[in-house]
Amino acid sequence: MTMRDDKPTILVVDDDIDVLETETIMLDEFGYNTIPCTRADEALDIVASGMPLDMVLTDVIMVGSIDGWHLAERIRAVRPHLKIAFTSGYLMPSTVDKVIARGELFLPKPWRAVTLMNFVRGALAS
Repeated sequence: MTMRDDKPTILVVDDDIDVLETETIMLDEFGYNTIPCTRADEALDIVASGMPLDMVLTDVIMVGSIDGWHLAERIRAVRPHLKIAFTSGYLMPSTVDKVIARGELFLPKPWRAVTLMNFVRGALAS
């Protein structure tokens, strides 16, 4: 998979194919390169490959043995400086508070296109 130009590349991980498609289309339209993944193990393979990535945007709640939190832990073990941002529509308010207290980048679903765009710009700039 080759990326074009010097645009930031975002690995997008979501097990809901419709949400994943929406995220990647929007991010592509905003000028980012995207690599969509529906499975955490696939995302880990891409990260481990050494492919240049600027950020990972992952859903928190995913089907399978690896959710977004554990995916992030495993990514940070091999690429500690890679930015990781989380998104979810299913978190309890207390969990959201913990995410924010930990300093994680978090975007609650549902979001609008402009909200996603501003979130990703801010995340990449942080």
